[in-house]
Amino acid sequence: MIGSSLLVCFLDLLSKEKVKEKPNSAFPQRLTKRITLRRAQNPGVFGGFLKERPQMAKLLSLICLIPAVCLLLPKKWPSGEEKSRGARLGHALLLGGALGNGIDRAKNGFVADFLHVDVPVLRRLIFNLADVCIFLGALLTALFRRR
Repeated sequence: MIGSSLLVCFLDLLSKEKVKEKPNSAFPQRLTKRITLRRAQNPGVFGGFLKERPQMAKLLSLICLIPAVCLLLPKKWPSGEEKSRGARLGHALLLGGALGNGIDRAKNGFVADFLHVDVPVLRRLIFNLADVCIFLGALLTALFRRR
């Protein structure tokens, strides 16, 4: 699953670079009826939280990587129970997304966001591939956690 995490991280960073290469005049760019490419720099974390304190956002990102790594590496839960493939995939997505955003933030001082989805619950957000993987990873981990 470490390979999956590294692939997610690579694809996230590649997608951010491709968006950064485009001139400002290329934005916004409609991909589908509901999905638009936009360019945004988020010095904070999800939804702009801590944008006024970018150093705190960097620290929080680093702190969040520690449990992600601790979850991914072992093949068993702390209870000793074997993890399902779904849970391991969830952990790989979480770690890959966290690494992608962490590297972007460490390198640039912000995270590049570029996806806008025009549905009511997401309308005010712009996010990136890493954010999607973090969300899906958390969802898979919760769904495949054996009780």
